[in-house]
Amino acid sequence: MKVYILKDQNLPYLTTLYTDCGIIEHGTFIPTNLIKIDEHDSRFVQVDLNDELVHGFIEAQENKSNAEEDSERLFRDIKADIVEALTPVSENIETHTKEKLCKASTGIKSLDDLLMGGIPHGSNVMVYGPSFMGKEVIANKFVVEGLMKGVPAVYVTTGTISNEIIEEMKFIFDIEGFAEKGLLRFVDEYSMAINSKLRDPNTYYIDFSSKNLEEIPKCIKKAYKSFSKNENISVNYQNTVFRSASAPLARLGIEDTLKLMKPIIDQTKKNKSIGMYLLDKGIDHPYKEVKELESLMDMVIELKVQNMNMFLSVQNGEAKSKDWFRYVPSKNDLDIRNIPTRF
Repeated sequence: MKVYILKDQNLPYLTTLYTDCGIIEHGTFIPTNLIKIDEHDSRFVQVDLNDELVHGFIEAQENKSNAEEDSERLFRDIKADIVEALTPVSENIETHTKEKLCKASTGIKSLDDLLMGGIPHGSNVMVYGPSFMGKEVIANKFVVEGLMKGVPAVYVTTGTISNEIIEEMKFIFDIEGFAEKGLLRFVDEYSMAINSKLRDPNTYYIDFSSKNLEEIPKCIKKAYKSFSKNENISVNYQNTVFRSASAPLARLGIEDTLKLMKPIIDQTKKNKSIGMYLLDKGIDHPYKEVKELESLMDMVIELKVQNMNMFLSVQNGEAKSKDWFRYVPSKNDLDIRNIPTRF
């Protein structure tokens, strides 16, 4: 079945799809024969979807007894198929080539606005703040936004198993299809530390008990190499997330942590890629050590809690303002208010 979407829709957040028998608006089917899209209309992109999938969604909507659960699942499948179909189509979707692109979207509109368009390529960015106050959402949104545009990602985890991060990301978008196509690789240092038996085929598992500082950079390079050979990937750069630098800093100390991270940071700059490194505030990291890590970064996004409110500021790097802005996090986004707060 032919489905049409407006070209300027952001793929992860598709809201309106047009078909010959009606409109799918925010996951609800509205039957109508009053709207017909001309396949030559330059405002739209046409996608051919599996008839059974679309008809199954429509039938689930009509079957009120079980509509909500079935249609939500089917609508996710429809969106995933559309993203899969459109991601490689350079003339219909915004292309992201190394020559053309100077900034990458974080996936959070209000943060992109503050950063005047996003994060410059070739940058290493620290996100420094309390645990589960939005750092993780920033990292997940950034990775998903890249995947939607065909940019592969390596996700290093030192304090959460990779399977849990995949579940977290499902609040934003179901990324398992991207992992299956080789666009997403995890480097998991935590699973073996807690003797977790869960295993994922797209994850490199590391036993870091030997304090082998070369192991994580080696696995990242292995992932980069797999991206370069992957026919599903047309860009020659990638995103890297390190979640978080707090674990090696606490266990190894600043000297070995710098030795661990320096090759990753250098490789990011060399490839004109983007690296994002999470650091937990509230853990007993000496001020001097935090500053030493910050000195390696091109940008620092800092989060803090004060008087029961959450605030964000871009401390280093290009931004509209260095002021603090109140924000409200959710499982799939950050809402950053545009009125600065001065302390």
